[in-house]
Amino acid sequence: MITLNNILIILTLTIFVYSCASSIPRPKLESLENDLFRHESLTQYSLANLELIKNQKNNEAIILCHKKKINEGLNLLKTSFAQQKNHPLYWLHVGNCYYLNDNFDKAKFFYNISLETASKNEKHKAFAFNNLGIIYLKNNHILEARDYFEKSHKSNPDLITPRYNLGQIYIRYGLLTEALRLLSPLEAQNAKSIELLSALGIIHTLDNNSKQALNYFQKIPPPIRKREDIASAYALALYNLKDFAGAKEALSQRQSLGIKEMDQMSSILMDEIDNEIKKLETLNTKEKKK
Repeated sequence: MITLNNILIILTLTIFVYSCASSIPRPKLESLENDLFRHESLTQYSLANLELIKNQKNNEAIILCHKKKINEGLNLLKTSFAQQKNHPLYWLHVGNCYYLNDNFDKAKFFYNISLETASKNEKHKAFAFNNLGIIYLKNNHILEARDYFEKSHKSNPDLITPRYNLGQIYIRYGLLTEALRLLSPLEAQNAKSIELLSALGIIHTLDNNSKQALNYFQKIPPPIRKREDIASAYALALYNLKDFAGAKEALSQRQSLGIKEMDQMSSILMDEIDNEIKKLETLNTKEKKK
């Protein structure tokens, strides 16, 4: 049987590595109704809400940066400097453009300007705190990332993205009660969110409540359930419930994300499933010979 330590390795590495790998495309959702972050983020983990930008030039600039047309986006933002230099969201989006170009030092610099500009506006500071956390997460400085996500959540508890990011770190360290406390309330806002359903399923799997975990995994549409991080967690929940055939089927249908750590963890889990199936087959053979 898989030990608790192996469970943590399989789930936390595969899921957390995927959450950090923002360059890997996620499957397109059939409907924005399933996107928990649709009102806050252009990317799942960093706040870049087009609805928060009233200046049309800023909208166009951010879209250009997300299309990797970084210089064009930054040049367009520069044309708004005189009018928006005292607005924290302006500096936030300058930082986002540098972040999208993997220039994390400059991104951090402009996020800090956004903090300074926000002054006592806690809601605006929350955006910069979250995105600073993203940079530390990207560089695998998990504890520093946690601190910034906590600051962001405290500054604006209504924001979904920092709450979710903080919950992911709690899962990473096995703080399941804290993770559930943060993430469970989000069900009321979007009970169909793929990432939320997956996270809640993972929490319950780690908490030795695989039956409850299945309730969440099975709400995820089958095509998306094949995504490797979800498929691995779903298969592990089935494995824990001794549904070895179901676990093998779920894991066999996984769609690899091309992440080495995930492939390794999926391989480990598949070996464990095959071993249990062989044991059952051997037992059945012995029973038939009696």
